[in-house]
Amino acid sequence: MGSEGKENKPKIQRIIDFINDHQKKLNMRFTLSHPPEAPDSSFEKMMEKLPEIETLIVLENIPWQTDEEFMEFYFRAKDHLGKQLAGHCIDAAHRYLTGWQNWLEVPKELEKEIVYVHLQDGTKEEDAHYPLGQGEMPFREFLYYLKEIKYTGCKVNQTS
Repeated sequence: MGSEGKENKPKIQRIIDFINDHQKKLNMRFTLSHPPEAPDSSFEKMMEKLPEIETLIVLENIPWQTDEEFMEFYFRAKDHLGKQLAGHCIDAAHRYLTGWQNWLEVPKELEKEIVYVHLQDGTKEEDAHYPLGQGEMPFREFLYYLKEIKYTGCKVNQTS
């Protein structure tokens, strides 16, 4: 959504139009987005395009982005998007990949924002998106972490 490239402008608009045209028929509750990752992406362009989407927005952490960097992005986006931002989608494998030594030390400010969980397996070196049990991530610890913080929302896990 944050691409500044002219060649991407029509592609992004097609995605937005599709979501808006079909979100009710497809019972789409959220649109998930990541912080800008492409070299031609910007926060400003992303905040210009996301409000055009007629669903609530959920923002997911990405690999190799520190908690501090993600929180800066997330809370800045929250200021821009207001009530359109439903919350944070915590991606367990992305957290594990970013810092497996302390991956379950989620800042309290982010814990309060979690509304969606993306759970798949992975490794310490690769954003693999393996089915649970096929990687090295201790996913049971993550599920117990969710129980500990009393998370009751949606969890989506990947299986083969």
